[in-house]
Amino acid sequence: MSNFHVALKKVVDDSYDVQIGCGLIDDMIQDIKEGLVGNKKKFAVITDSNVDEVYGRPVLEKILAAGYQGDLFVFAAGEKSKVRKTKEEIEDAMLAKGYRRDCCVIAVGGGVVTDLAGFLAGTFGRGVPVIHYATTLLAAADASIGGKTAVDTDLATNLIGLIYQPKKVYVDIDAWKTLPKRHLINGLAETIKHACLADYELFTYLEEHWQDILSCDKEACTYISEHNC
Repeated sequence: MSNFHVALKKVVDDSYDVQIGCGLIDDMIQDIKEGLVGNKKKFAVITDSNVDEVYGRPVLEKILAAGYQGDLFVFAAGEKSKVRKTKEEIEDAMLAKGYRRDCCVIAVGGGVVTDLAGFLAGTFGRGVPVIHYATTLLAAADASIGGKTAVDTDLATNLIGLIYQPKKVYVDIDAWKTLPKRHLINGLAETIKHACLADYELFTYLEEHWQDILSCDKEACTYISEHNC
């Protein structure tokens, strides 16, 4: 019998930028041109049925106009879609369209989209780059930042997944104006949780400016986005 040791030492820098602003699609395209995801030329834009027309298709159109290849993959909006079946359906659709390891995933939407698309990117071709274009306060506060990706099952929430960092996160505050008030409240609740845990200054700001946030005031939304990071 023989026994030997496989020595594996790995040093990885998964650092990435978070850009906060209004109307950031052109900025994202420029970053891609400047090598954000290396030499990738094929982009799978993944979004849900709520975001499709407003941001998903515009992102795809800009990708194509810049000379890249791309396709839009849309699933039904809502937490019920954040399951293995949806991930499998998108993976099969990507494979059918010729997507392999030479692609990049762009997640356009809120937390459900970034969770699902991030998990897919981390396993497709044993890992392809992913960019998050966050369109909700909840995604800006939590889901798109930190690399947490997962799907739900009947037995557990967010336990099937992995930590997989994006190449960059774009937080488009303009998109918050399209959200129902309850979605803004959900994101604000997550922000309050962050403040309670670690940021007294943010908590004080929220007490004084919560109405500005719910009315999508640019200055207030930028402030909480920066502090959520």
